[in-house]
Amino acid sequence: TMARQEVVDLVAACAPVEREGVFEPSNFVKTFTYNLVSRDANLLNPDKVQIGEGAGKGMIGKTIIHGGVTIRGDLQSVKIGKYTVIDSNSTLKPSSRLVRLKPDGDLEEVWFQMKIGSYTMVGKDCTVEAAQIGAQVQIGDGSVIGAQCVVKDCCLIMPGSVLPPEMVVPPFSIVEGSPAHIVGQLPEGAAEEYKLMATDRFKSIAKLLEGR
Repeated sequence: TMARQEVVDLVAACAPVEREGVFEPSNFVKTFTYNLVSRDANLLNPDKVQIGEGAGKGMIGKTIIHGGVTIRGDLQSVKIGKYTVIDSNSTLKPSSRLVRLKPDGDLEEVWFQMKIGSYTMVGKDCTVEAAQIGAQVQIGDGSVIGAQCVVKDCCLIMPGSVLPPEMVVPPFSIVEGSPAHIVGQLPEGAAEEYKLMATDRFKSIAKLLEGR
């Protein structure tokens, strides 16, 4: 399974890449919790977008939102953990469902909160409509995570995978295909490896920002 895991370069975000291969530190804004948000990112209703863990002065962020990212906080709240990366041109969109709120009422569209865990990587050109993405999850470029999907902790979604709506992915799964299915298991050590990768990735880009 380790050989299967190494098919994709999961530390690509450690390299100083932004837009057309050139990382430009001036494109990023640093928040008080040390999140790095591209000026080219589109956070709709940012008051509904929480980035980091904890509360008040104890909150830790260190999450990176790259250029071209759209986060649909105008639909429902989006919560993203610490040391997470949302790479270029990806979209985070909370999912909805038609619900009859009253026994004799009409069906109404209800939007659900989206949660993305810490130490997680969402690759370039992804569309995520999941209810929950766990911690230490790697989502390859060009993947689609369908409405109300739940991806548990420490999973690898291979590039170009398309997860159908409401798919539940158990911990340590390797997922691939369109429609996606589970093709293998990650080793137990993957969780710690992904955590180290995430912190190293942030430090790599933070150094470039400090040197500008």
